[in-house]
Amino acid sequence: IIFTASVKKIPKKVVDQLKVGGILVLPLWINGTQFTPALVKQKNGQLISKKVVIGGFMDLRKKTMTQITNTVTKKDLSKNLIICSEHQKLFDYTKTFALLKSKPEKIDFKLEKATTPRAGNFYRFLAINEKKSVELFIEKPTKELSIGDSAAGIVDIDKNSACLILENNQIQKYGTDFALNKLKKLYTKWVNLGQPDVDRFKIKTNSDATNISLLII
Repeated sequence: IIFTASVKKIPKKVVDQLKVGGILVLPLWINGTQFTPALVKQKNGQLISKKVVIGGFMDLRKKTMTQITNTVTKKDLSKNLIICSEHQKLFDYTKTFALLKSKPEKIDFKLEKATTPRAGNFYRFLAINEKKSVELFIEKPTKELSIGDSAAGIVDIDKNSACLILENNQIQKYGTDFALNKLKKLYTKWVNLGQPDVDRFKIKTNSDATNISLLII
């Protein structure tokens, strides 16, 4: 079974249609980014990935495009910052925009052996370890935000803190040091594990696919 739309949860009805040994391939949202695993169904109903690669699609949606556009408001159209996360409640648009409008501090911290743009391989590790990791994109060029076209990192509204990696792997801090300290801690963990990327990721579910875990092997 192959999905050409991304999901935040694996539909149980789809798993039920898959025979034991069958493979389910689908883009899966995990803390602000998407992974595409090939999941093999076990005898107990559990899914275990045979391989994980990077890849994503637009969300699987219940409404048609006509239904969606009919409910779009002027406020929606005025939003220039695209916040990519399945945990939208963690990233209130107004508060996130206000935090990122503040003057950032450039941090002299080198992300060695991290791919560009936006420290891709490290960011994927960050995403599986931090629920408040997020990818950000700018729809139209703006002077209000100093993140270029896109950024990725940690935004914690409750702590008034953000730490973002820009396209050239430059790190910028907003607000308190909380997000920066967390990013540095996870970077050290990533280095100590040998800078793992998706070739070492394994995704597993429980027997009814309601719980998803991502492991480093």
